[in-house]
Amino acid sequence: MIQRRGLITGFIALCIAGSFGTAKADETASAKKAIQAIYAKAATAAAKKDANGMTAHFAPDYESIALDGTITKGAAIKSNLERFLQGVKSITETTSITKLTLKGGTATVLYKGTANIIVVVPQTKKEGRLVIERTGETQWEKKGGAWLARRAKTLTNKQSLDGKELSAPVKQPKKG
Repeated sequence: MIQRRGLITGFIALCIAGSFGTAKADETASAKKAIQAIYAKAATAAAKKDANGMTAHFAPDYESIALDGTITKGAAIKSNLERFLQGVKSITETTSITKLTLKGGTATVLYKGTANIIVVVPQTKKEGRLVIERTGETQWEKKGGAWLARRAKTLTNKQSLDGKELSAPVKQPKKG
């Protein structure tokens, strides 16, 4: 009888663990789908050259960490985007999640993204194709049922202008 109880208890524990694993997988898949939809929405905003839409998913304390360790706050990113978009003719952007790890209401996302941008090159005043290929890690937090990006870190960033690799980002003209 004691052996049978042990088997039943073990079976129940396995069932609970199995359902927990399934629930966790469902939560992870749901988070991945929701965050991927945010990336798609930001890409749509980029195509419209809408800085507000491109940054709508930023948490109030959002910050981005560049390859060199420079930290930029969300408000500054939005301001820089607005200035950059003045010299942009068109943008096509794609971002895909390569890995997502979920712990409670926090998701760590590894992503890969490409932006194809037709810009007016400040030095020549002619149009050029700027291609940015990047990978990064973003920390997301679920607040009030919505996912917000809190911190992004660039892991790789390759840029080319008309097929020629750039060593530094294209400088934008100053307002004036």
